[in-house]
Amino acid sequence: MLLDLLDAIASEFSLSNPCLVADFRSWGDTIRWRVSTSNTSDFFIKEKVFYLDPQEFSLHLELHQYLLDKGGPVTGIRKTNSGKLWFEIQGRYFEAQAWADGLSLDSSRPEQCSALGNALALFQQKAMGFVDHNFAGWQSPNARSRWFPDRCDILINYADQYLGKRIERASPNTYSLYLQIRAEIESRVNNKAWNSLNCQFLHGDPSPENCLWKSDTQTPLWIDLDDARWGFRIWDLARCAVELAAIKPRKPHEVAILRSDWDLETLSLLLDGFESVLPLDNCEKVMLPECLVLASVAVIIALLDLDETELQTPDEITCICRSLLHLINTIPAIESFRKI
Repeated sequence: MLLDLLDAIASEFSLSNPCLVADFRSWGDTIRWRVSTSNTSDFFIKEKVFYLDPQEFSLHLELHQYLLDKGGPVTGIRKTNSGKLWFEIQGRYFEAQAWADGLSLDSSRPEQCSALGNALALFQQKAMGFVDHNFAGWQSPNARSRWFPDRCDILINYADQYLGKRIERASPNTYSLYLQIRAEIESRVNNKAWNSLNCQFLHGDPSPENCLWKSDTQTPLWIDLDDARWGFRIWDLARCAVELAAIKPRKPHEVAILRSDWDLETLSLLLDGFESVLPLDNCEKVMLPECLVLASVAVIIALLDLDETELQTPDEITCICRSLLHLINTIPAIESFRKI
């Protein structure tokens, strides 16, 4: 059955003599295959994730092609025999990318942190101008409320559901900790300066795990555009900053561990790398620390799997809330870390 499916996909994308090299099965039964061929290189066969509808899936592939055409830091993408970026078979949707050898970016290496900021800015620079007017929901994807907690108007609900309720059940006596966190979120959400920020299409999940350090060129390459969507330009930068400077360096799929304090040197390297390509405007400089507050909540809930399963003990939930509140209260101004 799987070999028949592989043959059908390979035929549609003109991949000669396909051979399954590795199966990176994830997201339930969705397919992630490395396939060798008699073409010039291997390919990555990837099935649409369950939380994207076909129109959103197609939109992300169009963004991928747009970035590729502009020379953006993304993998090559293969078109079908009919010129499409995706292939549908039996109600399932597939794409074919050129395989890129390398490892996920190592956030413990200073030169790679700077390169990550540079690559993120280059991604955004090349993505400027991309708009699909045929997709009426491009500003608010169907999955936003569950998987994209970056919109100010829904972030409080996200925190209430996956942090507030968790600590209330696990440790009612320390619920006051969450109320302090919630107050910090509310004060940022109500800031009218959000309306003045630049918006564009973003990567959406700018984790070091999604930035591949290519072994042949020693340069970064962004992968996994499944969460790409419209949003504040500095949201991706803030998300990336939290993963690098508030979470200890880790290998892909390792358990995330919070730092006790912000890593200011890493923040400086990331921001300097970003601004070497795409300088922040004055409003973005003012709002980046505010965005870091919201990103801290969203990233920590996601990386510590608070929105998936209740694996933590009451003491662990309390500790997480204390650490998160400390990080929120000690977010530095840009000027305090950019010249570290």
